Formats: sequence, C-alpha cells, structure tokens
Amino acid sequence: MILPDNIDKEKIEAKVEHGALTVNLPKKKMNEIKKIGTAIYILIRGQESNK
Repeated sequence: MILPDNIDKEKIEAKVEHGALTVNLPKKKMNEIKKIGTAIYILIRGQESNK
C-alpha cells in the first residue's frame, strides 16, 4: 500500500477486535512533512522549441 507523505509511518497502529480490523494512520504535523522535490514546467506561448 502506498501512503501519502503526510502519514507518520512510524506511528501506524492496527488491531483486530471482535473480527474487525482497525488501522490508525496518524497524520504528521505540517512542520514534519519534508518535500523531496518539486518540478514545475511552464510553457509560454510563442516560445515553444521545435528541436
């Protein structure tokens, strides 16, 4: 399972009680979320390259 970056993977908990599985996926605090990288592409009309 792929989880979003804002889930604190170290604090995931799961339990089975009376035949029901409960999974707790706690979110990280905003200051704990690290950006790995962001790419932004801007296309400006009239400046496209046909190389």
